[in-house]
Amino acid sequence: MKKVFTLIAFALLILSVPEADAAAKKKTPSRADYTKEQQKKFFAEALKICRKEYGDRLHRVVVDYKKLRYGCWHY
Repeated sequence: MKKVFTLIAFALLILSVPEADAAAKKKTPSRADYTKEQQKKFFAEALKICRKEYGDRLHRVVVDYKKLRYGCWHY
């Protein structure tokens, strides 16, 4: 019985390797993948949205280019 479970576990391990390998090959973009104009445009848009929402309380805008997200630091 142990041999059957071992074989099943080994087969599942082998079948899951190509999926993991494909996920490892998928490259997430970084800041260097964007041109300076694209970086400026995304930052300007984030700054505009943060200023509209927080006004004078806005302290800092942080941009994550890998996930295309921004964060607004405010008081």
